[in-house]
Amino acid sequence: MTELWLSYHQASRGHQQPTSQLVELDTKAQRLHDLEDVLEYVFQHGFLDHKLRPLSWWEKGDGEKVKNSICVDELLRQGVGRCQQTAMRLVIADVPSALWMSYQYTVAVGTPTVTQRIKLETLHSVQCGVRPKMAHVTNFIFDKGFLASHLRPRVHWEGVSGKDIDEHIDLFELLTSGEGVCEERPLRLVIDNAFRHDHRRHR
Repeated sequence: MTELWLSYHQASRGHQQPTSQLVELDTKAQRLHDLEDVLEYVFQHGFLDHKLRPLSWWEKGDGEKVKNSICVDELLRQGVGRCQQTAMRLVIADVPSALWMSYQYTVAVGTPTVTQRIKLETLHSVQCGVRPKMAHVTNFIFDKGFLASHLRPRVHWEGVSGKDIDEHIDLFELLTSGEGVCEERPLRLVIDNAFRHDHRRHR
């Protein structure tokens, strides 16, 4: 065969159906010998942004990671990539798989600051293929009972620098900017006494 099926699995698309593509391996312009050649083809043609190259890798349909140096003909002999159902998975970790956040109480003296990791795949919005906002994270925290419901009007988000973060802010944009990507840089969910209808700090 002179064709390989691949599918794009971008973390930012959540559980949306991955897009498949048929790549011609032998053309007048070039011959694609291994998976590294296929990757170069994908990025050279602008199918993915070049900045995502360090965040991309190959997997078989069962999730087994595959080296870029493997010969495409060998994969095809194994039955991999011969049709859309057996397509090679090009995994693109364009956003982190989890959010790190901390609970910060301003009224409970002596209460320690606790850090928590929230896997994005557990958010209902991500499961539905919707780009999550901070409001979805807040809803998740209260839906799971991590905070008592009567505290809902008394919370607001802050970034690493202490800047207020509105509930409508896109979570992926925050993660891409480096906010909440690790335990050392968590977003802060501040719980205090000030009742705020828009969940923003009044100054």
